[in-house]
Order: sequence, then structure tokens, then C-alpha cells
Amino acid sequence: MASSAPHEPSPEGAPRERVDPDLSGVEPLRTTRIEALSDGIFAIAMTLLVLGLPVPPPTAGPVALVEALVDLWPRFLGYGTTFLVLGLYWMGQQAQLHFIRRADHVLLWETMLFLSLVAALPFTAARRGEHLEQADALGANLVYCAHLMVTGLVHCATWRHATHEREVVAPSMPRRLIARYAALALGPPVLYAVAMSLALVSGPASLIICALVPIAAVFVPHSLALRAALSRGHAR
Repeated sequence: MASSAPHEPSPEGAPRERVDPDLSGVEPLRTTRIEALSDGIFAIAMTLLVLGLPVPPPTAGPVALVEALVDLWPRFLGYGTTFLVLGLYWMGQQAQLHFIRRADHVLLWETMLFLSLVAALPFTAARRGEHLEQADALGANLVYCAHLMVTGLVHCATWRHATHEREVVAPSMPRRLIARYAALALGPPVLYAVAMSLALVSGPASLIICALVPIAAVFVPHSLALRAALSRGHAR
């Protein structure tokens, strides 16, 4: 029985890819299908957010209409916040797939779990918007923050799997960039955990953190470094 080749480091410091002799002539599973499925689910989730906004009833004049729209501020807040969060996670996944050259079984299932959480975000956001000014606002806010946190943790787990032994990530990607992206991906779930804790003390503070996380992520140094790496072409 033939033994598998040892996992020796390459000259660049990345381990060589282990290849099953029986599959040596089979084309690796590319990530293009994952990208197509991901784009579709994110697009549907973002669209469902606006479809969840209620239409104000007919009013007697423009003043009454403005008042009716103002009364819907929790729904608009949920729409804006969740749309930005979905944009943040979509950009994060696109950055991951930019560096991942092929998919394996674990990566596929981690992606399915991530996308299932993404698809459910419009539901969680709608529940929070409905209950934000009611007695059970705390519970709705906790569930929303927990949902965002778990989604971010699954996103981090996907990157951890892809880069643990560098078998599916592009070998040209520097280890320093791997660490930077890992830190960048971990930031949102940590902040959402903070928001969930703050919800027990101050609901408005929790809402502010949830709204600012995707905006702040654009300006952090790790994000700037990642965009620079993408522009230099460290890709599969």
C-alpha cells in the first residue's frame, strides 16, 4: 500500500498540498459556485430587508404622513443597520474567496452554515424592529446581537480552516496578511458580543454599537492593509 507524501514545507514556508493518488487527475473543486450561491443569498437577504418595511396607512396630509414615517423609526433603523452588516459580511466573504483557490468538504459546510445565518438576518432584524419600543425589547435586542455575533464567528472559523495548514488558501499569501485578516474578521463578533452585554444595561448604547461596527470596519488599519494586498494581487 502506497503511503501518502510527507507534509514538507515549500521554499516559501507554506506546506505542500497533499494529493490523493486516486484523485491526481481530478480537477479541484473551485470556489466559483460558492461565490454564485453567496451572491444570490446576500442579494435576496438585502432585498427582504426593504420588503419588511411596513407601508404607512393613508393619511390626511403631508404632516400626518411624516408623523407616520417617524413612528416607523425602529424599522428604518433595523433596515439600515442590517443592510450595512450584510454588506460587511459580504465584503469579508469576498475577500476570503479571493485568497482561497479551491474548496473542500469542510469549507463547503462552513459556508452553508454561514449563508444560513445570513439568510435569517432579515427575520431577526424585523423582530427587533417590531419590539424595540415594547416591553420585550431587551429579548429582541439580545437575539439580534447574538445572531450577528454567531454569524461573525462562523466567518472567522471558515478563515481559520482555510489557512490552518494552507491547503486551500493561495500559497502566495503571506502569513502576516493571514493574521491581519483573522484579526479583522474577529473584530465584528467581539463588538457584537459587547453590544449584547450592553443591551442589559443600555439599549440605545447597544443599538449604536451595532450600527457603527460596519462603518468603523472600513477605516481600521487591518482593513486598509487587506485592501492594499488585494490590489497587489495576492490571490489564487
